[in-house]
Amino acid sequence: MVVSVLGHPLVTTTAFILLVAMRNSAISMSGGVALIATVVLPLGLWNLRQTRSGRYANFDVSVRTERTSMYTVLLVLMAIATSIVWVRSTAPEFRAGMTCLLGMFAAARAANAWLKVSLHAATSIFLSMAAGLMVGPWGTAGLLAASCLIAGSRLILRRHKFVEVVCGAALGLSAGALFLVLVPATRQ
Repeated sequence: MVVSVLGHPLVTTTAFILLVAMRNSAISMSGGVALIATVVLPLGLWNLRQTRSGRYANFDVSVRTERTSMYTVLLVLMAIATSIVWVRSTAPEFRAGMTCLLGMFAAARAANAWLKVSLHAATSIFLSMAAGLMVGPWGTAGLLAASCLIAGSRLILRRHKFVEVVCGAALGLSAGALFLVLVPATRQ
C-alpha cells in the first residue's frame, strides 16, 4: 500500500516537477509551483471531492467507467498547463516533456473505452525516463526498478489486471522514448 501511495501519479509528478525546478535554471521554482497549482492540486481536489461524494469508489479512480470524468479534468488541466509552458519562454526540454505527457494521457483516455490503463505504471515509467537526463544511466535504472515496484503494487492491491499494468508500462515507455528522441532536437 505504501509503494502505491508514494507511487501515485500526483505524488511522483509533484516530486519530478520540484526536482526539475531545483536542478534546471531555465525552470524556476515559482514555475514549478505554478505547474503543480495548475494541474496536480486541482486534479487531487477533484478526485477527493468525487470520492467523498461517492461518485468515485476511491481516490485512485480504480473503476474504469468512473475515469471518464477524471480524464476530462486531467486533459483540460494538462492542455492549459502545456499551453502556458509553450507560451512562456520555458526550456525546450520541458515543453517537449509536457507535450509527450499530454499525449500519453490522451492515449490512456482513448484506451479507457476498452481498458483501464495503469496510470501509476505509465506516469512512473515516463518520469523515470525523463529524469534520466538529470540522473544518468544508473539513476534511470534505479528509477525504472522503482517503477516496476509501483506497477507490481497495483497488481498486489488488485487495482489492475496484468494487461492493464503492461499497457500502462508500454504507454509510459512509448511516451518516454518519444521524449528522448525529441530532446536532442530541442537542443539544436
